[in-house]
Amino acid sequence: MTMRRAASLALLGAVLLTILLVIGFVLDLLNVLQGLIPALRLVTSSIYAFAGVPRPSMRRALSITRSCTGGASWGCGLPDRSRLARPGR
Repeated sequence: MTMRRAASLALLGAVLLTILLVIGFVLDLLNVLQGLIPALRLVTSSIYAFAGVPRPSMRRALSITRSCTGGASWGCGLPDRSRLARPGR
C-alpha cells in the first residue's frame, strides 16, 4: 500500500466517523429538546462530535503524499544520497 493510498483511506475514515458523530449529536439534541434524555448527555455528545472533526494536518499529509513521486530521488522531501556522501570521496 502506498503512502498516498494510506493517507486517503485515513482521511476517508475520519470523515465517515465525523459524519456518524455529528448525526449522533443531532439526535441527542432532538432528544434533549423532547425531554427524553438529560441535558448532560448533550455535553458529552458535543465533545465527541468536535473531537471527530478531521484536522488540517490530515489534509496537509494527503497533499504531501500527492507530491511524492519516488522516482530517481528518495522522494517526499528526503535528502538525496549524494549529499550524504562523505567529503573527499
